[in-house]
Amino acid sequence: MVDSKEKGARGETVIRDHLRKETGLRFERTPLSGASSVKGLKGDLYIPNVVNKFTIECKNYAEDGFSSMVLQGKGDFLRWWAQVVLAARVNENLPMLIYKYNRSKMYCAVPVSIDFGVKNRIILDDKGIAIYLLDELNLKEIFV
Repeated sequence: MVDSKEKGARGETVIRDHLRKETGLRFERTPLSGASSVKGLKGDLYIPNVVNKFTIECKNYAEDGFSSMVLQGKGDFLRWWAQVVLAARVNENLPMLIYKYNRSKMYCAVPVSIDFGVKNRIILDDKGIAIYLLDELNLKEIFV
């Protein structure tokens, strides 16, 4: 049986390592897995000693949390998005959800008002969310 906390920690580490490789920045996992009440330490990943543009929440699940249920206002994806939006309010920055499921690529969701200049995306107009393939984003430009 898979321990969900271990799977989540592994997912955070995989995403952290990918962000480090693509940006050259020293992303770290947030102490206490983002449960801190300290402003700036909500979310799963952050860059120490700088003002972070984003609160980054990471999800690593067996199945895709994004499905037709989203059109009904249900499903894991919307719950994950609500979580990162609340954390970003505390941190006073922007929400970013990076997620993957078994054997999938990584996806990145941000407010639709942020235009990364990539046309291949899913827009949820009524929720104000844009979803991108993480590999299609210029991460160095986004974070540096």
